[in-house]
Amino acid sequence: MIGSISSVRSLRLPLTALAAALALAACGGGDKQAAAPAPAAKPAQPTAAAPAEAPAVPQLTVPELLKAASQAVNEQRLIAPAGNNAMEYYLAVLDKDPKNIQATSALVDIFPISVNVAERAISQKQIDEADRMVKLLDKASPGSYTVTTVRAKLETARAAQTREQAAQLAQQTAQQTAQQQAAAQRTADAQTAAAAARTTPAPAAPAPAPAPSQPEKPVASAPPPPAQTTPPPPPAPEPAAPTGETREATVVRRVPPDFPPDAFRKRIEGWVELEFTVGADGKVGEVTVSKAQPQRVFDKEAIRAMQQWTFQPAMKDGKPVESRLKRRMEFKM
Repeated sequence: MIGSISSVRSLRLPLTALAAALALAACGGGDKQAAAPAPAAKPAQPTAAAPAEAPAVPQLTVPELLKAASQAVNEQRLIAPAGNNAMEYYLAVLDKDPKNIQATSALVDIFPISVNVAERAISQKQIDEADRMVKLLDKASPGSYTVTTVRAKLETARAAQTREQAAQLAQQTAQQTAQQQAAAQRTADAQTAAAAARTTPAPAAPAPAPAPSQPEKPVASAPPPPAQTTPPPPPAPEPAAPTGETREATVVRRVPPDFPPDAFRKRIEGWVELEFTVGADGKVGEVTVSKAQPQRVFDKEAIRAMQQWTFQPAMKDGKPVESRLKRRMEFKM
């Protein structure tokens, strides 16, 4: 296919020429009349040599694929839906014309935004869709560090989903077993009650009342000795009031920051140190930047991501309280 995107960056056009090329692709090649993208043809059946996970792309010419890709970019279909997105169209162009500069440059431009879309699918537990996106990203930039990082996040989310499904299945099985045992116990109780009813003897005739006897004369009894009074025991000391749990706030949900496209194109890395408040409800508020390197490059995306984090609030004497925390967000390629 295209090999590594880094191996063709030396062929990229200057920014002015690149903007002109993308604008030309978006309008369908200037004055040259071209039909609207043809309805998606039936996907070609994979041959024995093609991998099973290869995307099915329409059988279009290179100009038609470029026009369809430009339209997909304009409509924000960068990596989804499957079979009708810009990345698959550009990859199909490079299958036909491996040296096509327009497709190669466009893939470099849409790559960081497509990475963010894939990470969002992972955070929303759309495991199958995220897996498809990661395979497309790996085809666009084979073996890159970014793709390796996203794939690791995907595998972590997949393992968590598998554990959740296993726990749900175990819970359902336990509920079914308990219901079956309760039904069996009710049946056994009913059978026992029926058997007891069949074997209960008839009530016996009442015995004759005994003849009244002469009352005995009461015998005078000696008066009881006076009761000895003892002083009451001293009251037990009251137990000390129990103290509740005291602990710091802990993270419940992390949201990764988006990598700014301009910084990605310029291969800029850095970090942002944030200070923020965790309320008694576990929500983040009052996010400020205390330090950043470089300054004002990643601040906006770092703050936006942190505002979506959730925490277990700090506890003091068993009651949730507001706390102030500090975190550093790294932006690595």
